[in-house]
Amino acid sequence: MSDFRPLAALLPRLKELAAQMKGQDNAATAHPIFVVQQRHRIHGIDPNYSDLFEWIDVEGRAADAEEHERLEAAFQQDEDDDEGERQFWTRAHYVDSWENVQPFFSRSGAEGYMARNRHNLTDPRIYVDSAHRNAEWQLVRELLVELAKAEQ
Repeated sequence: MSDFRPLAALLPRLKELAAQMKGQDNAATAHPIFVVQQRHRIHGIDPNYSDLFEWIDVEGRAADAEEHERLEAAFQQDEDDDEGERQFWTRAHYVDSWENVQPFFSRSGAEGYMARNRHNLTDPRIYVDSAHRNAEWQLVRELLVELAKAEQ
């Protein structure tokens, strides 16, 4: 027994996707792939390689803006606070990288995914990649575009 639905059942949704693709801005990209990404922060970077930093407490939480300013001011004044509150904080340099979460044929598909799953994502964004030299992705895109043309 197959899990696949008959083509006739899929056709209305494929036509809708094709229409979305036909009317969307492809961000000046050939064979666009709209990728939902999320930020991944990597701490522990040598300060010689990153000017970005935040204050992290012993439980791994970043200081809020007010606490950050207070801790940074004390650090810049080189206050010796080994017995005080600052012993529970680390000045951690970091870099951000972006992890691909899901690819989509349409921007609206990516936007819908982000709206439904934002609570599970860290600072999500939509990145437009290209399926250049990806014959399979191009073939499916071409099929959908032709489907949209046939609807006219």
